[in-house]
Amino acid sequence: MMNMYQQEQYMKQLDTIAVPGLEIEQAILEGQHRAEKEKRIVRLQKLKKGLIGITATACLILALLVGIRVSPVFASTLSQIPVVSELVALIAGNKDKGLQDIVDNEYYEVIDQTVTENGLSLTLKGVIADESGMIIYYSVTAEEPEVLKGLSVNRVRIYKDEKEFGDGYGSSFFYREGDVAIEDEIDVHSNEKLDYSSKQFAFNVTFSDEHETVITIPFELKQPIAITKSHSIAKEVVVNGQKIWLDELNISPLRAELKLHADKNNSMRLLAVRSLELIDEMGEQWGAINNGITATGTFDEKGYSLYIQSNYFRDPKQLTLRLGEIEALPRGEDYIEVDFEQQKVLYQPSLIEGDISVTNDSIIYIGTVEIGELTQGNMFASGVDAKGEMVYRGFGTMHSGEEYYTHDQFELEGFTNPIRLPIVSYPNFLPDSIEVEIPLTE
Repeated sequence: MMNMYQQEQYMKQLDTIAVPGLEIEQAILEGQHRAEKEKRIVRLQKLKKGLIGITATACLILALLVGIRVSPVFASTLSQIPVVSELVALIAGNKDKGLQDIVDNEYYEVIDQTVTENGLSLTLKGVIADESGMIIYYSVTAEEPEVLKGLSVNRVRIYKDEKEFGDGYGSSFFYREGDVAIEDEIDVHSNEKLDYSSKQFAFNVTFSDEHETVITIPFELKQPIAITKSHSIAKEVVVNGQKIWLDELNISPLRAELKLHADKNNSMRLLAVRSLELIDEMGEQWGAINNGITATGTFDEKGYSLYIQSNYFRDPKQLTLRLGEIEALPRGEDYIEVDFEQQKVLYQPSLIEGDISVTNDSIIYIGTVEIGELTQGNMFASGVDAKGEMVYRGFGTMHSGEEYYTHDQFELEGFTNPIRLPIVSYPNFLPDSIEVEIPLTE
């Protein structure tokens, strides 16, 4: 707990920051607005003003971090100050411990660059980058605020040396009534370690406005990129008679990656792991990522990865891994077969509750509300046609009211019916869970 003398010293340091009254009023309004967005992960808005270049930044941020952690009253006071309020929200309001550690260790870069085209302004606020990916924080404003109501992002790309960077992107760009700015994060994911031999990048966004505006912001990363800590596990575990190999644990600042695969002779085909956490020797728990990519690949080959909150900056000596809620279906009852031309379902496993129907290019599933509440992923992703060619899902929608409804559309031009589609997610779980000790040796 901070004593009165420490609080007084922090207040004196903060008094040296020149903050106009209008900015304070605006910060309060923005703080109220951000409260409506409690599921947003982090905000790096306006970090450079009021801290960087105005005072002894490193010392002040260290004082802020200590004060925010130990004194809710102190944090409340700081939240009224522009720029600093962003840091308070990042530390105190986020449930991802790995991101909190990133802030505590100042492992982020403030960019704060704005480009305006056709009345739209794109601000690249800041970047967190490691060998597993990037998180890019940005905001969009418009000269005519009404334009934001119907605005969406058609395309986002990160370029390095004029080539696309990363394997996939995630975002949640959306407008809420009364927004004067739309704030978002781009989660850049890579299946392999990213190359930072060059740190020159470009952030490229295409908008849905009448001009289909394209804005590009070049940026450079200047601080060193943290090296991934890799730990070989090579351990076999058995859950309900099903063998699983835990292959490797890779820990980067943004996320920890657990690589695993299932024995091909298992009687059940394992689909996904819903519940996972790491516990260090001090009892600190690190659970699933709150936002962003949580898994890639499949259990069928050495390509399944689960992503967990990172404890990169904690340097534990041993971890306990817990895996639970493992989705599985009996082999031979883990797919459906359809004929899009005849609009028929040729095979549906008895374990799949609900009705499946087929149109000339889509599969429609109607299940109970209970099934919808338990479902976390798309039932299908790709399939194989009668000639062994891969068929891919184009897009899908889902909603739940009095019943759970999904609509998956497929790209079918040039393919031959019938088409078999493996089920990649369904809420049928193995009864037991897994707990295993992982000694951490480099």
